[in-house]
Amino acid sequence: MNKVMIIGYLATTPDRKKVKEAWCTDFILVCYTRRKDARGERIQNSYRVTTWKTTGEMCSKSLHKGDKVCVHGDLLLQEYVDTQGRNSAALQVMASEVELLMHSPKHS
Repeated sequence: MNKVMIIGYLATTPDRKKVKEAWCTDFILVCYTRRKDARGERIQNSYRVTTWKTTGEMCSKSLHKGDKVCVHGDLLLQEYVDTQGRNSAALQVMASEVELLMHSPKHS
């Protein structure tokens, strides 16, 4: 079984779009680890989160950049070729649940 729970902040405003016959909503979730880099700053991880159906609709209507959320879902490794032609990879979460923990101060 492949399940993750990530608590973090929306780095982007949710983007709702139609893919074939279904609607999905994407956003970038940023969270900080307990580890620190050589300068003593906490290491940041970013995840592309994709939601579908009613979860996606809720995210597009009620979430904003800066909101703190808890995401539950499956973790995927997406491999791609970047704009310079290099092979790259990114972590993506296919979210089954998204819980709003705190609105950003701009949207309180």
